[in-house]
Amino acid sequence: MVRGYCHMEKMAALETLPASGFEVVCFPVKVKGASAGWCRPVALIRD
Repeated sequence: MVRGYCHMEKMAALETLPASGFEVVCFPVKVKGASAGWCRPVALIRD
């Protein structure tokens, strides 16, 4: 079985998120000719 792997590090301000009631969406940045790149993680907080 082949599985994809996603690793995120150096995320900041996680302590400002609530304990629950949010989702994280990650927008990848494509890097030409690379096997990896960075992403823009965004927390969506429910009202």
